[in-house]
Amino acid sequence: MIKKTEYEPFIESDRIFFVPLEDDIDDNYLRWVNDRKIVEYLDTGNFPKTRHTLIEYVKSINESPKHVFFAVIEKKTGKYIGNAKLGPIDWINRTAVYGRMIGEKSALRKGYGTEMSALLLHYAFMIINLNKVTAGVLADNKGSIKSNEKNGLYIEGKLKDQIYNNGIYKDVLMMGITKSRYLEIRGNKK
Repeated sequence: MIKKTEYEPFIESDRIFFVPLEDDIDDNYLRWVNDRKIVEYLDTGNFPKTRHTLIEYVKSINESPKHVFFAVIEKKTGKYIGNAKLGPIDWINRTAVYGRMIGEKSALRKGYGTEMSALLLHYAFMIINLNKVTAGVLADNKGSIKSNEKNGLYIEGKLKDQIYNNGIYKDVLMMGITKSRYLEIRGNKK
């Protein structure tokens, strides 16, 4: 299990910090990806994952220069509450896709998703100097859309009937933010 004392925070905000996600996966992560309610809005949620397939997935992400994968730790408790990912990263065009998952049910609906996004955007724009970050969001995932909008992402387009989810085809909203918009929103303070 990931504990607060195992790592110094790689990057942190008020209530959370990111550490590298280890290849030797935590039992919580395995439980989360096999909980259909937790992965309801993720495109990876249709197939069960074994420990072996999850370890291989994390290894492949960690070995790729086009991805950064973090475990998210709640500062107050030291509890591993989810994951945050940036990638694939296009180093020529300076763009990336981001994703996040809150797996720990006790951490849901507490604003951690918004805080995770803010920290990922800070990392993307201020640490590794990307120019644009995008995210695909199921059109009925109101919480994720609202969270993204709070961090300055805006809807750039819609992919009609893109994902088969819970027995129906659903639209995916493509959301994005550029570094210049990020700096404008934050008044270039970070």
